[in-house]
Amino acid sequence: MAKFPIFFVLFALCCFSGSVRAAAPPYGQLSVSGKKIVGSKTNGAAAKLHGVSLYWSQWLPRFWVTDIVKQIKCGYNGNVVRAAMAARAEDGGYIQNPAQEQAKVDVVVKAAIAQGIYVIVDWHEEEAYKHTEQAKNFFTYIAKTYGHLPNIIYELYNEPGSGVRWESQIKPYAETVIKTIRTIDRDNLIVVGTPFWDMGVVQAALSPIEGQRNIAYTLHFYFQGQMLRFAAQMAYRLGLPMFVTEYGVWSLDGDWDSGKRELDTWWALLDRLELSYCNWGMYDLEEQPAMLLNGTPIAHVADPKWMTTYGQYIQAKLKGQDNGVNCSDRKNERYFGGKDGKV
Repeated sequence: MAKFPIFFVLFALCCFSGSVRAAAPPYGQLSVSGKKIVGSKTNGAAAKLHGVSLYWSQWLPRFWVTDIVKQIKCGYNGNVVRAAMAARAEDGGYIQNPAQEQAKVDVVVKAAIAQGIYVIVDWHEEEAYKHTEQAKNFFTYIAKTYGHLPNIIYELYNEPGSGVRWESQIKPYAETVIKTIRTIDRDNLIVVGTPFWDMGVVQAALSPIEGQRNIAYTLHFYFQGQMLRFAAQMAYRLGLPMFVTEYGVWSLDGDWDSGKRELDTWWALLDRLELSYCNWGMYDLEEQPAMLLNGTPIAHVADPKWMTTYGQYIQAKLKGQDNGVNCSDRKNERYFGGKDGKV
């Protein structure tokens, strides 16, 4: 057996054992400053995260692959992907099939790290407060495996349903899961769901989570119009840091022109307030927020010929932004060595 100096052995173990090739994400380490999400590279300016959400993991797993993440970056100019991991047992989610759903998340997270973009790891259900222990177990795994990397964003509770209360259910659940994550990962951004399908941002602003840092709050919109925009602006004036982790068009009459006008109005507000936003979604079902035509091959998800009118409009919006991604320049690529030989 050949003998090597211990320095070279340690170097090899550190740099190559279980490492994932990665580019640093555009804004570096994210944090919350006042009501803004900023990055270690933004000199106090807001970090502008714009990208696409995947569909429920258990229903359309064919989209939970590495190439989708690459195309969100290089075909859409997105700097964030949202991994909407289904949780409910009755839907066949994590609570029923933890290893299966966790493995899908692993694929997407590793792909985002390799592409140098951010990834929102989303516990996707409406009654998360009923499954606190399962959520703690899942986020413990994510924090231990990936929490040392700046790419990770934790989304604790997708959309609290209409009967779920902020003070007695959502907030205590979030505080418990946040404490679990923070024993492992002290820094990465955590996004907390708000009442009534993530539209109750004023309630959160009036009684935010205390004693924790780098916490933002979720705002979602579809067909809701000016009243929700008023609420968002009120929460903003109250100092609430918000992240639109999901949005889309779902006009009640199915009229694209009215949906387009709503999108334009929302985008103008979000850009003015410097809020980040992630579109729903990357899938091909026959419903309004689907970006893709039914049966779209994975290799063509960024091809406008395979997109709905809505998908084409989202792609054009993302491509018109400076989202800090570059698909041709590999100069900043480096290795992130992991704990215990992991990612």
